[in-house]
Amino acid sequence: MALALLLLLHFSFTPPAAPGKAAEDQSNPNIQAMLDQVDPGIIYNLSGNLSGEWPVTIDGETYTIPTRYALSGEPIQKTTQYLY
Repeated sequence: MALALLLLLHFSFTPPAAPGKAAEDQSNPNIQAMLDQVDPGIIYNLSGNLSGEWPVTIDGETYTIPTRYALSGEPIQKTTQYLY
């Protein structure tokens, strides 16, 4: 899911067309196929879950992830449990 978000962010910005070429000449059908598989609603929900915007259920208990920058302790343990 994180990969899909990174791909969406990276490829959602189209570079300007090269001089003398139309913008549609630069489109890549493989990239478009990947982008077509991304559901913005899923990205929205996952980012809200992981950022602590709203609580999530982990092991049957409600938990709000306090930070995305924890490297140890309960926040990283709970986040790891949520992702796997």
